[in-house]
Amino acid sequence: MLNLLQIQAQEGISLYDEQVKKLRYVASFLGLDDNAVEVLSTPERVVQVKVPVRFSDGSVR
Repeated sequence: MLNLLQIQAQEGISLYDEQVKKLRYVASFLGLDDNAVEVLSTPERVVQVKVPVRFSDGSVR
């Protein structure tokens, strides 16, 4: 059985997907049904931003 510390960042997996994995893990202990987990893991709104970062070599990404 996994614990929360074992669910770590993996290459190619988004932060959102990692958190949903953790939510499902915790929900199994709380006895939440799949519908409740689905509602909790589906965002109502999403805000995405890009922040330019200036590196020491002068480049901006």
